[in-house]
Amino acid sequence: MTPLETIYKTVTDFYGKEESFIVKKDMNRERTYIRQLFHYISKSLNGYLISLSEIGAFNNNDPFNHATVLYSVKRIQGLIEVDKYVRSEVLNILKKLPSDRKTEHVIKKIERLENGR
Repeated sequence: MTPLETIYKTVTDFYGKEESFIVKKDMNRERTYIRQLFHYISKSLNGYLISLSEIGAFNNNDPFNHATVLYSVKRIQGLIEVDKYVRSEVLNILKKLPSDRKTEHVIKKIERLENGR
């Protein structure tokens, strides 16, 4: 299991943002996209070990509900399948995280999409 703190810090550092940047509830396109990446990576690496509600509530006084996190996960999954730029960003973020079996599995899964398999 990859701690949410580690994922959160890695994602915000990747984009050069303060850690408080992605928890604000507004419709800023950049903020929403980065938050959705955090939700996607958190769910991908932790599976059923952590609930969607826990991911949405992480580091947030006004938590996002499970449906918002689920939408984020599905949206980023869809973008990874069709957008090379998003796929590349997600791979780069995953490669910055501490390596373990689950991280390597997710990286390989995304790389297969990149290679057309």
